[in-house]
Amino acid sequence: MLVIDASAAVQASLDWRENAPEGLFEWAIYHPPMQEGLLVHASSAGAEVVRPARAMVVSGGARPEVDVVADDGRATRLRARLLVGADGRQSAVRRRLGARPERDPVHHAIGGSLLDRVALDADATHVATRPGRMILVFPQGGGRARAYVVCSTEESAGFRGATASSAFVSCVREAFPEGVFGDTAPAGPTAFFLNADQWSSRFAGESMVLVGDAAGANDPSIGHGLPISFRDARELRDLLTDGTP
Repeated sequence: MLVIDASAAVQASLDWRENAPEGLFEWAIYHPPMQEGLLVHASSAGAEVVRPARAMVVSGGARPEVDVVADDGRATRLRARLLVGADGRQSAVRRRLGARPERDPVHHAIGGSLLDRVALDADATHVATRPGRMILVFPQGGGRARAYVVCSTEESAGFRGATASSAFVSCVREAFPEGVFGDTAPAGPTAFFLNADQWSSRFAGESMVLVGDAAGANDPSIGHGLPISFRDARELRDLLTDGTP
């Protein structure tokens, strides 16, 4: 990890492998390929994958029912012994449980965008600081990077609307040494989110259980959303089995 100060100069370099227990280090995974890999793995293990599709909980109880509607309009009603709600922060399964989302007070925001033509070392995480701001850049290879700006909720208003992407790139460019983001261009939309830990007032009910962001999501500026989701999946597996993968 490289830390860049307010003068756009490298202030420190930290090798996570030398400082983290068991040599573990920071990962920044581009989600679409990872999701595709997980779906392929699930399918090869015997799971039936239906996509694109919409799912709607029809009934709860001891044998919850779900309608799965494929993109061509075909609908299938499924009955399960256990319904796992892994449907994100706006979870429909959570609403079906009668649970409500709760969260800590909001005091800052984080915005992100996928960028092309970024001239940074692809084997490092890059962090720059400015008064009231932190900018993080996670290279993905091939000159592409995921970039994030952490700032106050008031300041985040300047990164919205038609000029959001250009304002975002300018903010990131100014924080790094000259030339790093010289001809950088957005490779996707720019979006800002309120930062606060969020959790569900209930995590489980009769034949229903929540995992991942549906159960609880930490402050996005801290990260760790994927590790928490994978940990939820592992712990649920262990509760349902003898702990053997």
